[in-house]
Amino acid sequence: MNPMIERIVNRDCCVSLSNRQVIYHVITKLRKKKRTYWAINKKDRKSFMRDCIKAHQENQKLYHQVMIEGI
Repeated sequence: MNPMIERIVNRDCCVSLSNRQVIYHVITKLRKKKRTYWAINKKDRKSFMRDCIKAHQENQKLYHQVMIEGI
């Protein structure tokens, strides 16, 4: 997973956001925003989106463990 994406998601994104909202948020944090996102090739964009979703899912798991299970 890309550490930059993980850092943005961990810092800014609420666990209640949808995957799409998280991806959009991370794109808005890029230097040239959407132009940067669309400048990369299709394979890398898919990888970027997968990394955003994975980081978000990990945050949701951690939230569930802390708030529900009390770990």
